[in-house]
Amino acid sequence: MTGYRPLFTFVGEVKTSGQITLKGRSDFPPGDEDIVEIAFLHREFLGENFGLGSRFTFGEGREPFGEGVVKELL
Repeated sequence: MTGYRPLFTFVGEVKTSGQITLKGRSDFPPGDEDIVEIAFLHREFLGENFGLGSRFTFGEGREPFGEGVVKELL
């Protein structure tokens, strides 16, 4: 749901926090796909190659439970 703040991994095991904002829906069930907005709290942990097309995983522990691709930078 909007406001969820998992840990995101872009490079190796370095993680950074971010807040997810859903667009046009109230929840996001497992296995579903959509475009969301993510505000990252520590950009320095995103890596030198962070940009359009960057792939990432997210979750709350060692095992990720979701993945994504950067489609637009705001």
